[in-house]
Amino acid sequence: MAAMTVGQVALLGRLQLPRAVGGVYVVQNRQASDLANYRRGRGGRSSFSGQVVTVFGANGFIGSKLINRFGKKGSKIIVPYRGEPYRVQHLKLASDLGQIQFLPYHLKDEDSIRKALQYSDTVVNVLNRDYPTKNFSLDDLHVTGARTIARLCKEEGVSNLVHFSHLMASPEPEQLISPEGTEYFKAKYFGELAVREEFPEAIVFRPSLMYGSGDRFMNKYFHIGQGKKTFFTVKFWKGGKSTTKMPLFGSDMVDGVMAALADPDCRGQTYEAVGPESYFMHDLIMFFYLCMRRPIAGVEDYDRTSLLKMKYVDPYNPLSKYKLQNLHVLGQECVTEKTTGLPTLEDLGVKRTCILDRARYEFKKVRADVYYDEELGQFADSGDPPTAAQVREKLMLQQEAAKSQRI
Repeated sequence: MAAMTVGQVALLGRLQLPRAVGGVYVVQNRQASDLANYRRGRGGRSSFSGQVVTVFGANGFIGSKLINRFGKKGSKIIVPYRGEPYRVQHLKLASDLGQIQFLPYHLKDEDSIRKALQYSDTVVNVLNRDYPTKNFSLDDLHVTGARTIARLCKEEGVSNLVHFSHLMASPEPEQLISPEGTEYFKAKYFGELAVREEFPEAIVFRPSLMYGSGDRFMNKYFHIGQGKKTFFTVKFWKGGKSTTKMPLFGSDMVDGVMAALADPDCRGQTYEAVGPESYFMHDLIMFFYLCMRRPIAGVEDYDRTSLLKMKYVDPYNPLSKYKLQNLHVLGQECVTEKTTGLPTLEDLGVKRTCILDRARYEFKKVRADVYYDEELGQFADSGDPPTAAQVREKLMLQQEAAKSQRI
């Protein structure tokens, strides 16, 4: 071996002979890879922060916003995806060339999941589906899948794991319309327990109903009222007068994730991510259509015919809006959101956005008769809907006044 030239040793290294023979080549390659992991640049999308992130569910509402924020920070991003690669290629624009890598995977294939996170120090699991599909049940995704990702993160030495649960996750959730809606909350609850068992240091977020550009909350009511020229009604459980929501802006949720990852004391904590105010759904729906300038007559309760249609007709009708309105989704939307006293986004220093300002901005581009000047006063002013606390206070005053009149 002493008589071999340097070129021969390099050739043997390229042929992947044992390390004792091709040692010169292997050592040089390892040093080069270590240098590639160092932070470089002044910060921003064209720099490298030294952080390698894997985001499961990157093509979703929150996942796409997380990808953009990590790319803005200069992180190396790995995006596992299922199906066609063209559905995630728009995420390339979130970062500089080569900073985002796409990797096909399957949730039931542990080798593909391990390959997606073996070089990462941070993993975010935002996989979500609120109704079962032909390939995955709710337990397959939210319990078994979450446990598998958490276990493999622990085995591969991942430093930070962020898991998304739900504000109303519970082993015995409230049942309103059908038992289908409660299965989602049960799966989220047991999935959170599974993650805690496999990765106790995981950061868990329990978000409330979220909104923003490309959401399924405000967009749903836009599609329902699209093209309506005469007065119409929207259906909601008990007219929306018994359900309160605390809508959370999607960018505020991303701010909370970034703040939690930057603070080592947040590891192992559970945060409830809710909006700054609580509103009755009746008031929010009426406010949405006033912003869109749609002739809404009111919000009414579901009848038996509409519920039977959503259960037996819409799932098999390719032209229906089943993904926006089905028994699974209705059972989740009609439940009143409540906090339990856990830390919130305020504890992470996040300044939350009010839905009233964002709704006016989001609906401005889709409102009817956009060419009319607002100063002409041809349309009713949307105003600000009352908060749930204001509505309850008003009802209490009316009840006290009614009692005094009886006396």
